[in-house]
Amino acid sequence: MKRLYRTIKIGILILLISIFLFALCGCTETHKETDSSLLALENKVIELEYRIEVLEQELSEARSALSASEQSAKGTPSSSDTEALQPSSDEEDTIVYVTENGSKYHQASCTYAKDAEPVPLWEARAQGLTPCSLCNPS
Repeated sequence: MKRLYRTIKIGILILLISIFLFALCGCTETHKETDSSLLALENKVIELEYRIEVLEQELSEARSALSASEQSAKGTPSSSDTEALQPSSDEEDTIVYVTENGSKYHQASCTYAKDAEPVPLWEARAQGLTPCSLCNPS
């Protein structure tokens, strides 16, 4: 009887150790998956930051080229002409929403801005878009 009791005790102990090890291995795999997901997200953030830098540089070059081509077309512009080409600080900071085929720009809360993309206000105006009469973005 003592031998049977001892055998059952050892069996239960082995079972508990097996369950513990299985749980431990499962947690380790979960941590590895989480770590790899975080690493992938960090890499994506770095990639997006690089793309933003490249796009900002391209935008700056495009503005310079546009300014130079307008200067050569008009002759040497006055300082007021140069200021008119540059977006105001409000236009640079203000984000509006434009649809792919629309002729208006909108606030984010506008019912017409469901599938709209965010763009700076100056860019929407440069594309010839006008403010929506419903949401009236500034």
